Amino acid sequence: KLPNIAPTIDGFEGDLSPFSGISGLNNVDVVITSDKSKWTRCPVLEMQSVEELAQNGGEKLSLRRHPSVDKNGRYDGQSGYNAGEANPNGNQPIGMGWFPGYAIDLGTGERLNMAFGEDSWLGAENGKDMLWNPSPNIYGGVGGGFGGGSAIYAGGQHWIYVFKNSQYEEGTENRMPAYDGGNYLWENLENNPSTTNVRRVFRACTWVGSSLLNDDYEMLSPQEGLIPNDVRIRLRIAKAYEKYSPNNIDAENYDGAENFNNPLYTFSTRDVATLTQQDTILSSILDDINVVPNPYYAFSQYETSKLDNRVKITNLPEVCTVRIFNLQGTLVRTFMKADPLTSVDWDLKNERNVPIAGGVYIIHIDVPGGGEKTLKWFGIMRPTDLDNF
Repeated sequence: KLPNIAPTIDGFEGDLSPFSGISGLNNVDVVITSDKSKWTRCPVLEMQSVEELAQNGGEKLSLRRHPSVDKNGRYDGQSGYNAGEANPNGNQPIGMGWFPGYAIDLGTGERLNMAFGEDSWLGAENGKDMLWNPSPNIYGGVGGGFGGGSAIYAGGQHWIYVFKNSQYEEGTENRMPAYDGGNYLWENLENNPSTTNVRRVFRACTWVGSSLLNDDYEMLSPQEGLIPNDVRIRLRIAKAYEKYSPNNIDAENYDGAENFNNPLYTFSTRDVATLTQQDTILSSILDDINVVPNPYYAFSQYETSKLDNRVKITNLPEVCTVRIFNLQGTLVRTFMKADPLTSVDWDLKNERNVPIAGGVYIIHIDVPGGGEKTLKWFGIMRPTDLDNF
C-alpha cells in the first residue's frame, strides 16, 4: 500500500462551505528568498501519515513533534546557542520553524501566514530537520515504504501552505489574521488543538503547493540562506471589484480608510518615461543618422519620375539643422528641420534650385543640445532625359 502523500487529512468531518469555495481564493505572490530578514515564522507540519513512522508519533498535519528552531535550524540543547542566550522560540517551544520567504495578498497588500510540511520518516530526503529544503527525489525503490510497499519521497514532502486573513470574511475576530508571526496557527494547532480550532485554521488555507529541488541545483546551508536563487510565484484568479478593510470587519466603516475602502491600484511609468539629459542616449541617436543611398549611382528607389533625383537623410531628431557642403567648403544646401518626420529628402539641387555636379559632398547635422554628426556622400548624376520634353 502506498503511503498517503496528499496535503490533506482523512477524517475532516463536515462541510467547510461557504468558505471553502473557489470564490474565497485570493491573489497571492509567494516569494522565496535567501534574505533572512524577509523569512516567515510558521509551523512545520508533519506529513507522515503513519504515526508509528513519524518522529515521536506525530499525527499527520499536526505540528512536528520536534523543538522549534531558529533561522539556522538550531534549537535548545544544540551547540549553536551561546551560554546565556535567550530562547528565540519564546512561548512556542515545539513545531515552529522558518519558511525562507513570504506571501503577500495582492488584493489587500497584507502579508499572510504560512506553513510548510516535511515527512519526518524521510530523514534522508531532508524531512527531519525542520527546514524547508526539498530533495530532488520523487520516489524510491520497492520495499522502502511501510509494510514493504513502494516508497514515495515527493522531495521529502515539503508542502507549502498559504493562509488568508479570514477575520474580515467570516465577520469575527477569532479567525485567521494577517501575518502575526505564526501565533494564531501555533495556538490553534498546538496549544489548543480542538476540532473547532483546527477547522478554523484550515478553512483559512487558500493555496497549497508541492516543492521539489531541481536535479541541477543544490540547496545552500541554513547559514547561507538555503535558497540558491530567488523566485516569485504568482497565484491568480479573477476577483470581483468590492470594498475591503484590513482594519474593520465592517468595510462600510470609513474611519481612517483610504479611498473609502475601495481597491487601490498603483502603476509606474518609470521604465517607459522619457529621459532627459542622457548623453549616452543622445550619442547613440547620432550614430543612427545616415544618408541613403550612399553612394548614389544615377538613381534611387525614392525617385518618382525620370526628372526626379532624390536621396534621404534618415533617423533625424525632431529639431535639427542639416547643411550640405562641397569639398571646397562651399555651402550647397541648408534644411531647417522642425517636424516629427524622421528624414529629410534632398533633391540633389543647391539653394538656387540648380542640380549639383557629381562628386563627394559633406553633410553636417547639428542637433541643438545633442551634438553633431558629419557624413560623407558620393553621387554620380545622370544626364537629363530629353524624351520628357
